[in-house]
Amino acid sequence: WEQAAGKVGVLATAAFLVGATTSLVAFTLRETHLRMVRFGMQLRAVHGAGLPAGPLVAWHLGEALGLVPVMMGVLMFLFEFFDDQRLGFMVLTTVWACEIFGLVKVRGNAAMRRVPLLLLLLFSLFLVYLHSFPLGYPYMAFAAWAWAVLATMLYASRTLARPSSRPAAGPVAARPAP
Repeated sequence: WEQAAGKVGVLATAAFLVGATTSLVAFTLRETHLRMVRFGMQLRAVHGAGLPAGPLVAWHLGEALGLVPVMMGVLMFLFEFFDDQRLGFMVLTTVWACEIFGLVKVRGNAAMRRVPLLLLLLFSLFLVYLHSFPLGYPYMAFAAWAWAVLATMLYASRTLARPSSRPAAGPVAARPAP
């Protein structure tokens, strides 16, 4: 029973860490995007009216500083969780890259079904390994995870991309431009 309880604890810890980290990174990216769109619209209105943009820029910078505690909290949590600042920062950076890839590159039904699920599975496997073997090789496990994430991104970019975003192939693409 103790061994089964330990495995369930490892899975619960990994699920919590995956959920917390990815949710907070996705929240920060979404809020940043919304604030930048709002800032762009306000800047266009201020510029069109001939007003100075300094107060608007200062307000936007102050508003953007509201997201700093969220990301610093996630970073400090990962530092304590992994008991290693370098590993925590590398994990946060990789999760951040995965979220940005998901926002920018994942389009179409096949990619939207497969890529996020595969990236979450890879992150979960990495965390399960780290907690199952606490004296193992965390940097090697991270390197394996990072390479698997990169391979997933390349696979999704190459094979799951929408047909309209792929370069043209065949005799039409081979013809020189007039």
